[in-house]
Amino acid sequence: MVRITKTLLEMAAEIVAAQASRSQMSPEEISYSLKRLFQTLKDIKCMEDATVVSVDKNPEETENTPVSVPVKDSIR
Repeated sequence: MVRITKTLLEMAAEIVAAQASRSQMSPEEISYSLKRLFQTLKDIKCMEDATVVSVDKNPEETENTPVSVPVKDSIR
C-alpha cells in the first residue's frame, strides 16, 4: 500500500483553495477559513491518535496510564 504524507497545513490550504475557486472569498475569509480548518484537522488528528493508543492498550492499563498525544502538523 502506498501512503501519501501531507502536512495539515497543506491539506487545509488545498481545501480552502478549492472553496475559494467555487465561491468568491475575501482575503480575510480565506485567512479565517484556513486557520479554522487547520485547527479542526489538528483536533481530528489528536482524537485519532488518542483512539489508536486506547485500542492498542489493555483497558486496565489505559485507565491508570496517562496518555501523551503529540501534536504534529502532519498526517501519515
